[in-house]
Amino acid sequence: MKGESLLKYITAVLFLIFGCIACSYQTEILNKQEEELTDQKESDSVTVKAGNIEYELHNTSITSKDQIKKLEKEIIEMTELIQNTVQTNYNPSKKIHISLHNGPGVSTGFRSNIKLYFIIEEKYPLVHELSHTLLGYGENFSAESGYFTQEGFAVYMQTKYGKPSFPNYGISEHNIMRYLIKSHRNIPLYKLIEDKSDDELFRPLGTTPQDYALVWLSYLHAGSFVKYVFETYGNENFEKIYNKTNLANVIEENYGKSIETLEKEWINYILENETDLTTEDKMKIDDFYSIISSIKSIDDQVFKR
Repeated sequence: MKGESLLKYITAVLFLIFGCIACSYQTEILNKQEEELTDQKESDSVTVKAGNIEYELHNTSITSKDQIKKLEKEIIEMTELIQNTVQTNYNPSKKIHISLHNGPGVSTGFRSNIKLYFIIEEKYPLVHELSHTLLGYGENFSAESGYFTQEGFAVYMQTKYGKPSFPNYGISEHNIMRYLIKSHRNIPLYKLIEDKSDDELFRPLGTTPQDYALVWLSYLHAGSFVKYVFETYGNENFEKIYNKTNLANVIEENYGKSIETLEKEWINYILENETDLTTEDKMKIDDFYSIISSIKSIDDQVFKR
C-alpha cells in the first residue's frame, strides 16, 4: 500500500509539473498570438498628410507596401489637384478615414469616411470619391442638391486622372454617349436634374439589372455633360453651378443658356467631333454587353421628352 501511495504521489506531482509547463506554453502561445494581432492592427493602418488634411488608411495589409506607397502618393497629388481645380465654400474634414477592400462593392465618399473596393484589381475610384469628400455633396452629403454636377464632376475627374473604374473604366465619356445617342438611348437632361425624377435615375430603389443600367446611364450622362461645359466654358462657370439647388435656373443664370440649349450643343459636339466605340473599348467596360441588353428593356418613357 505504501508503494502504491508513493507511486500515486509521484504521478500526481509529475502531472502537476507537466500541466503547469503545458499551461505556461499555451499562455505563451496565446500571448504571442495577441502580440502578433496587435502588431497587425497597428501595421494595418497608415497615416497620410496632404496639406492640412490627415488621411488614415485602414486594411492596408490587403495590399503590398509598394501599392500602399503608390496610393499615398495618389492621395496627396489628387487632394491638391481637386482642390485647385474647383473652388467651393465647403470646408472638408481635417481627418478622413479611407477603408480599403478587395473585390466588388459599392465605393462611397462622405465627409470623413471613404470606402474603396477593387484595390488589388486597381479599379478603385479614389479620385471620384475624393471629389465628393473634398468638395461637398448637398448640405451634409444628402440629396437636396441632386446628383448631377457632383457625380458628373467625379466621373470626369476619375476618367482624366484616376484608375479605370465605374462607369466607363477609362473610356471617353463622350465616346460612350455617342453610342447611346445613336442608339436613341440618351436620357433628357431635365430628367437628370429635376427633383421629381433624379432619384429614380441616380438612386433607384430596386436591384434589378435595369436599375443598375439606369445608374450607369445617369453617371455617364452627367460625366459627359460636365466634361463638355467644363472644357468649353471653363472651371469658374462650373464652380457657380456645382452642388446647387434649382440647377436648371442656376445653369441659365451663369451660362446665359437654358439646359435644353446646352444639351443640344453638347449632343451636336459629340456627334460632330467624337468617334464610335471600338470593340476594344467595349471590352474594357465591365459587363458592357449585359448592361446594353438591360438598357434595351428599360421603359421607353425614360428616354422620351
